[in-house]
Amino acid sequence: MGRKHLALGLVVLLFILTLAPGAAGAVQRTYEVTSEAQFLEAINEINALDEGIYEVVIKSDITVKKEVALEKSTVSLLGENTRLTFGAGGTLLVRGEAELRLGTASSSGSLTIDSTDNTRAIIAVLDSARLVMYDGVTLGPSKSGGYAAGVQLQDQSKFYMYGGTITDCENWASVAGGVLVSDDTKFVLYDGVIQNCQGYQGGAVGVIERGKFTMMDGKIIDCIDHWYGGGAVNVFGTQASFTMQSGEISGCAADYYGYGGAVFVYSTQGGATLQGGSIHGNSTVGYGGGLFVYDGSVSVAGNVALYDNLASLAGDDVFLNSGTLTLGAVPAGLQLSACGHAIDGWYRDGNEDGDLRWNQPADVNGDGVVDYDGDGINDLDANGGLDLDGDGTADLAAGDAYFEPFDVQGGLAAPLALKAAHHRQVRLTFVSNGGTEYPDAFYSLGQVVPLEHKPEKPGYHFTGWYSEAACLNRLTHVLMDGDQTVYAGWRQIETPEEPTTPEEPTIPEEPTIPEEPTIPEEPTIPEEPTIPEEPTIPEEPIPETGDARLTLLWAGLALLAAAAIAICHREMRPRTSRQSIGKP
Repeated sequence: MGRKHLALGLVVLLFILTLAPGAAGAVQRTYEVTSEAQFLEAINEINALDEGIYEVVIKSDITVKKEVALEKSTVSLLGENTRLTFGAGGTLLVRGEAELRLGTASSSGSLTIDSTDNTRAIIAVLDSARLVMYDGVTLGPSKSGGYAAGVQLQDQSKFYMYGGTITDCENWASVAGGVLVSDDTKFVLYDGVIQNCQGYQGGAVGVIERGKFTMMDGKIIDCIDHWYGGGAVNVFGTQASFTMQSGEISGCAADYYGYGGAVFVYSTQGGATLQGGSIHGNSTVGYGGGLFVYDGSVSVAGNVALYDNLASLAGDDVFLNSGTLTLGAVPAGLQLSACGHAIDGWYRDGNEDGDLRWNQPADVNGDGVVDYDGDGINDLDANGGLDLDGDGTADLAAGDAYFEPFDVQGGLAAPLALKAAHHRQVRLTFVSNGGTEYPDAFYSLGQVVPLEHKPEKPGYHFTGWYSEAACLNRLTHVLMDGDQTVYAGWRQIETPEEPTTPEEPTIPEEPTIPEEPTIPEEPTIPEEPTIPEEPTIPEEPIPETGDARLTLLWAGLALLAAAAIAICHREMRPRTSRQSIGKP
């Protein structure tokens, strides 16, 4: 059993891969073209070969002035930051079972395909052929009269847009500018952008007959319809339909009849199903800035952000002319860009006569006076406020809602004009008395608002918000039963003088350690006095004349005299007796 289940699973997988757009497969041949002749030759050769997978790479900018038809096989048309232009008489047809891929999911080079023919679509997809488009590819600019200027789908063909941009495609006479979904065809926008397109039956996308357009994601922005309406999408056919799962429609407009700035629906057996996404910032000179239901069945889920659109006559966001409309609650967290007020529900916004707008007082009975209480007196004051009960005081200020929120539960009866808006808004003003400043805030009448701001002021402690300037009645919440003002209270912080910090005691210097006393040098021992030599007795001069013997005689005599003196001296010295000398 396990092998059988495995085999069956593989068969199913192969079948799914065969049917899936852009199914994987090996490229059998790549053609690199740099001229019109090479481009035509490549397409003709592919048509002559067996069914397969091929690539045609536009290596340089080229212009083709002939009709080119891809009859079979799967062909990826790639660029290397290059341009393919269809000149006068030029267009690209995809027929039979062929599949044309503009780029691939992994291609890196960009390709721009545009047209200067001014009469035909850039690409027409016929029979059961398929067109697949990826990021890196741009279609447009282009102009056409009898066809969509960008892509025309006919018969049972299909267009899967996974990325890229369709831009500046203009039909100047009859149908949609960007993409026309006709017959039994199907267009699925998975991602990518359609922008700056213009047409006479849908600025960006026209769905006619039994065509089906599904918007899974992506953007339609800044497109214009010049006839009935539907700057982004015009659904005009017995069984035509539009489904929106996610994505964004913004900046679109209808400037002639003005039936639907963004989406126009006239399909008695089809209609529109809006299940997600955002429709905002669109406008019209007529009715239904976001959605106009001329006839058919339309449902808008509660998570669809259908808001902040504008209509000159009635129904800024929705206008139901005929048919059935199911409308969910307005999603939370939206606000009007003009005033920044939070949106809290659906409100009536005029009628087929352009009266009773959400925030514009109307002449109810046509007597030239804005008179809501029927007393014949103008109920508007000098500031545009409205006195609803005739007591002489304006009950609503200019710009406030003049109606209670509209209950959208159950069936909605036509005609009906609605706006996602807010009930009467009242102003809360914060007087911070020198502290942190806060802008005025707006709340619905009767709302209880907690006072959570905590301002700061140097040198002061915030004591709370008060109901009067004298700051006597402290508030934690405020009831918005009218415009309110709250005042910040403060208590000065008594800052004690800082004690004088004693100076750090002077650390005495370390005592100077006396130098070691100098040890006196040993006294110099005087040298022994030099004993003078005995003076040399000068020799008696030898007379130059006389006898030498006489000299010797005198010398001898001197010696004898000296000896005699010595003897005499010795004899004269007293002698000491060894006996005691008696006393006298």
